[in-house]
Amino acid sequence: MKEKFEFLSTDEKTVLRGVKWIPDGGAVKAVIQITHGMQEFIDRYDGFAACLAEHGYLTAGYDQLGHGASAETPEDWGYIGKEPCSLLLGDMHRARGLLCGEYPDVPYFMLGHSMGSYELRCYIAEHGDGLAGAAIVGTGFVPEKETKKARRVVKAMAAVRGWRFRSRMLQKMTFAGPYRQFDLTGENPENSWLTGDPEIVRRYYSDPRCTFVFTLNGYLGLFDAVSGSCDPESVQRVSTELPVLIASGEDDPVGDMGDGVLQVYRMFRDHGMKDLTCHIYDGDRHEILNETDRDKVWADFLRWFDRHC
Repeated sequence: MKEKFEFLSTDEKTVLRGVKWIPDGGAVKAVIQITHGMQEFIDRYDGFAACLAEHGYLTAGYDQLGHGASAETPEDWGYIGKEPCSLLLGDMHRARGLLCGEYPDVPYFMLGHSMGSYELRCYIAEHGDGLAGAAIVGTGFVPEKETKKARRVVKAMAAVRGWRFRSRMLQKMTFAGPYRQFDLTGENPENSWLTGDPEIVRRYYSDPRCTFVFTLNGYLGLFDAVSGSCDPESVQRVSTELPVLIASGEDDPVGDMGDGVLQVYRMFRDHGMKDLTCHIYDGDRHEILNETDRDKVWADFLRWFDRHC
């Protein structure tokens, strides 16, 4: 059963709109909070979340600031607000408090995909206590010198054009390197960077909630989350008792075709995490939850959640 919910963002003015996938019969084994990625919305996780609900997991997520139904108008898509990364992390914590209040006696997991994975990595450095586990999906590693340069560019452009400006030049700079071997437009869905499933690619590129250009403010939030999550000092603040799952596609350009994912894994391993799992799926691209082998991926996630309940 699907049920809508909403709550006030930590910007104290925006109503964030979300969805709960509730197990039939009402028996809840655990709660899984999903944080979606850049330029998408929570309903794109419907298949995966419904599968989790069928196995007893109350699964919930919301459209983040500047995304989907949480944006007041399409002109607000891609704009987050002042100190964007702090707002996004604050909203994750507020949603957790809300859901924990409704389901106080069951294990609580958090899952973050893509931009949401960087947010989750920052989040568990500050608020990981009490979680049953964190699933980091479609993530990567970016050296600090690169994020510093990116933030300088964003701030310089914003000083001239304002924080709501949408720069296609910045978009091209961000989606460069390993992205270039894939189609980034939707014109060749068989070779998309997103997934090997062309129907999902077609739906993505036909939906205006996915095809808008991020504002400079949105990019600042992304770059701050990437920088914070890749900072070794941030990793050192994560409890070594927290179970962590890292999962990505072998051909995901966000994870630098696996190399960045392994770098993240090594950071957690060297920190001394006691329960650390890493899956890199052969031939999969960025959206492993929407890939052609998603049945296998979903089953792997279910086994991991079951093991940590």
